[in-house]
Amino acid sequence: MPAALLAFLLLAATVDPRLAEPLRLLAQVRDAAGVPVGAFYARVPDALSLRLRIGTLPEGLYGRYDHVRRTVTVAEALADEDPRVVAVVLAHELRHAADEEYAAGGLLVLDCPEHEARAFEVEAQVARAFWPEVLPDGTDAERDLAAIVETYEAGGATGLQDMVDRDGDCTARPPDSGVGRVAPAPAGPSGVD
Repeated sequence: MPAALLAFLLLAATVDPRLAEPLRLLAQVRDAAGVPVGAFYARVPDALSLRLRIGTLPEGLYGRYDHVRRTVTVAEALADEDPRVVAVVLAHELRHAADEEYAAGGLLVLDCPEHEARAFEVEAQVARAFWPEVLPDGTDAERDLAAIVETYEAGGATGLQDMVDRDGDCTARPPDSGVGRVAPAPAGPSGVD
């Protein structure tokens, strides 16, 4: 992504300066076939007028999208991680933001396990693009990320939904999370999240 475009994105969306590098990396990452897997997500903050910040989150939670405040928060605990790890967390949360926008327009039905699985799928795809051969394992966050990639590669979206169900990711949702709302089903097949 050209520097001028990135500067515009950073000005258009309120971005914590510590997230500028992860956002830049997300905009540039390509998979092994050369497909830009993060560019869409790097444009979401500007397109949806989101605020990106680093802040305090409950232990074990790396990121959160708050649809009411239109804010993506990355856990303070990740501030010292490899910026690629932070970029992957951003991709996950920005998938939530985009999907919730689609749901508000009646284009998606949001079911929590599918909603989370879609975000984990993006996380796995972006992570694999950053680490095409050997997944990172030096920190707890890197090991968690590697486990998500391995789950996805072994079982696809179904494996991720099983992981979400097993881990209880949807049972402890705060009431304002936006997840679990159901939009009207569009005619024909839907992209479920």
